[in-house]
Amino acid sequence: MKRIASVVLLLIATSSSAQQLLPQALSCGRTGDAGGIGGGTDLTRVTVDTISFPTAVCNDATPAVFYVAPYTREEDRNKWVIFLQGGGTCRNGELCAQRWCSVDTHFGMDKMSSSETKPSIRGAGILSPAASNNFGTWNRVLVYYCSSDTWAGTKTSVAMATAGSRQVNYMIHFKGHYIVDAVIDTLRRTIPRRRRPVSRTDEAHAEALSALAPLPDLDEATAVIFGGSSGGGGGVRNNVDRVNAKLKAANVHCQSGDCPLDFRAVIDATYGPAMESLDWTQTVMCAADPIGCSFDTFMEVEWNTALLGFWGAETDESCIAYHSALDPGSEWICGTDNHLVPNHITTPFFLRQDLRDSNVSGNFAEARFGTVDDYGRLTHEELQSLPRIQATAEETVSEVPGVFGPQCGDHEALARNESYFAVKVTGADGQAYSFNDLLGNWWRRSGTTFAVREFLPGRFAPECP
Repeated sequence: MKRIASVVLLLIATSSSAQQLLPQALSCGRTGDAGGIGGGTDLTRVTVDTISFPTAVCNDATPAVFYVAPYTREEDRNKWVIFLQGGGTCRNGELCAQRWCSVDTHFGMDKMSSSETKPSIRGAGILSPAASNNFGTWNRVLVYYCSSDTWAGTKTSVAMATAGSRQVNYMIHFKGHYIVDAVIDTLRRTIPRRRRPVSRTDEAHAEALSALAPLPDLDEATAVIFGGSSGGGGGVRNNVDRVNAKLKAANVHCQSGDCPLDFRAVIDATYGPAMESLDWTQTVMCAADPIGCSFDTFMEVEWNTALLGFWGAETDESCIAYHSALDPGSEWICGTDNHLVPNHITTPFFLRQDLRDSNVSGNFAEARFGTVDDYGRLTHEELQSLPRIQATAEETVSEVPGVFGPQCGDHEALARNESYFAVKVTGADGQAYSFNDLLGNWWRRSGTTFAVREFLPGRFAPECP
C-alpha cells in the first residue's frame, strides 16, 4: 500500500520563502518504506568532500555519499564494479514535496538526503563478497541515490507546492550528473589533499581519506563495470559513454593511444515496451490533457519542462548532437530508453528486464496502456529484438548486448541476492542461467549471454524461487 494523506496534511510549511531548502520549508520529512539498504559491514561509507566538489549534493544540500569495498584478490586489484542506486524521481514541485513527506509514494526524504545513511552496509548481488559472485573479489562501489533525477541533473530549482490553501516555495538541488563526476574523481584520487591538520570542519574529508585508503587508484583500472538498477539504470544510460571516455582519457595504461581498459555497462530494470507504438488516446494522460494523447507531444513536454526545465538534465551527448543536426527540435527522443539505449550507447552493455516487473507493469496498467500481460508480451518482443536493433543502430556499436529476461515479478535485481543468484532462465542451449551466470559469461566473452523467458500470460514463471 502506498502512503496516503489528505492534501491538507500533505505539507507542514514553516515559511513561504523561496530561499529555503526542503528541510527548512517543509518540516514533514519522513523516511520511506522503499529504497533502503540493509545494515552490514561489507561496504564502508565515504562522504564526498563538498569543499572540493561543491555541486555534489543531494536534493536537500547534504553531501553526496558512496560506499566502497576493496578488492580481496591481488589479481583483481584493478578491477571495479561501480553501481548507481535507483529509487524513483520527482518532476515538479508538488511531486517533490510529496516525495520528501512520503505521501502517495513508497519513497521518502531518505532518497533526497544523505542525513540518514548508515556508516556501513551489506553488499548484495553484484556487490556481494560471496564466493559465487563472479565479481565479488573486485573493488566494489555503491553510489547512494539522493538526487531524484536519474543521475542527470545539473540545476538548483525554485519549486512550488500547496499546503491546504497556502502556497509553499522552496529550493531544491538536482545534481546527479555532478555527483557521478565527483565520485569518479574521488576514486581517481583527484580529491585535493589539504596541507593543514584535520579540524572538526574537515571530518568529511578525513572520513573519505580513511575509507579510500585500501583502494587502488581508479586511474590504474584495467576493468570497470558501470551498472545501475531502475533510476540507477537510467543513470547508466545518461552517463555511460561520457564516463567511459573520461576514465580512458585519464587511465595510466591508455596514454600511448592503445587503451586496454575494458569498460562495460549493465542496465537493469529500466527497459520495456516501445512507448511510441502504443495507443495513447485511451490513457489517463490523455484524459488529463490533450498533450498526453500522443507519445511525441507528451514526451517533448516532459523533456522541456521536467528534464531540462526542472532538472537541467544532461544525457548522452552523441544522441543530442545527432538529432540536433538531423532534425532540430527532436532532441527530446534522447530522454527515452528505447531510443537512446539501442541507437546511441556505444559502450558494450548488458540489459536485464523482468517480463512481469511488479513496479513497471503495474504503472503500465494503471496508465491504461493495456494489461499486465500486454506489458509482458511487449517487453518480451523488445528484448528478443534488441540484438537485431543494435545491429542497425544510428551510431556504431562495438558489441551485441547481453540480455536477461526472467518472469518472476522482480523490479531491481543487480544488487539483490535472490534476483541475482537464484532466479534462472533457460538459454538456447537448454541450460538454466542466473543473472550472475550470464554476466560472468558476458564478461569473459564466452558461452551463453542471452536468455529471455517465453512469456506466460497470467502468472509468474513456474521456476521462480
